[in-house]
Amino acid sequence: MATNKYDYELPTFCPKKIRELSHKEKEVLFKRICNLENWKLGIEAMIPEKKFDDYNAAVIYFTGGPLDIVTRVDDKGMVGVVGYGYYHHVGG
Repeated sequence: MATNKYDYELPTFCPKKIRELSHKEKEVLFKRICNLENWKLGIEAMIPEKKFDDYNAAVIYFTGGPLDIVTRVDDKGMVGVVGYGYYHHVGG
């Protein structure tokens, strides 16, 4: 651990390792939750909580912004998510 001039330990940031998805994997996940009539609109969906990071990576890749978890459904491990969509993130 690093120290500073005051001789105390500085915390280190250790981000969670997120596996890199291929373009095709992102596309498959994104198409499961986007509006198929116009993919650039906002997203409202239920997804498995354990796959949130993968879905989030796909949505960021295609829309430029993340998903937010808005509801938790514990009995099946599903979460409700929303995303603002491409138009919002690019200012359209």
